[in-house]
Amino acid sequence: MLYSVLNFAINEYNLADEIRAYPLKVILTSFKGDYYGDSWMHETGYEIRLNDKFNDERVIRSVFHEMTHVKQFAFDGLEMGSRVDKFRGKKYKRVDYWAAPWEVEARKMEKKLLRKWKKIVDKFASF
Repeated sequence: MLYSVLNFAINEYNLADEIRAYPLKVILTSFKGDYYGDSWMHETGYEIRLNDKFNDERVIRSVFHEMTHVKQFAFDGLEMGSRVDKFRGKKYKRVDYWAAPWEVEARKMEKKLLRKWKKIVDKFASF
């Protein structure tokens, strides 16, 4: 299931060429608390870590959320610094994680992509 969800997100964001050039590594792990996952851009590629203690729908939402960040790293100039982050050419002090524009977009897109994904799954489940 995880493989097909990742492929869906890669296609939605037109990331296939990017992922060929800078590979994507996905790690399933157990985080403490309600931490769903994170994503990073390294010199050699992208990395997504997902908390595997949640149900399938939560993990799928997390994939879509983190793949939005991969898209932002690749195409929108998202750079995470220790005190200052950059996104779409603007600098942001690391103050309010929840209100950061890249997080607002990722939360919006995780819901949008989940709805789209469910429609596809429901369509094929009826065969």
